[in-house]
Amino acid sequence: MFEFIYPATIKKDESGRVLVTFPDVHGAVTDGADMSEALQEAPDCLAEAIAAAMAAGEDISKPTKAKRNQVLIPLPA
Repeated sequence: MFEFIYPATIKKDESGRVLVTFPDVHGAVTDGADMSEALQEAPDCLAEAIAAAMAAGEDISKPTKAKRNQVLIPLPA
């Protein structure tokens, strides 16, 4: 079975917020005041970006292998 678990890059932005980006999913970007909040927001961000791509008839990229310092975020059902 294929699982939709995407690698995410996490870093602080210039204002100190924690920024989460998904290199495999165009436009999937979210943030949080701290790491916990950013990781809590990440699955919803991923789901919304995938849904928008599907609605627009765009191809959905398969998740690539996580690189060093990336975290894996599962796509919620």
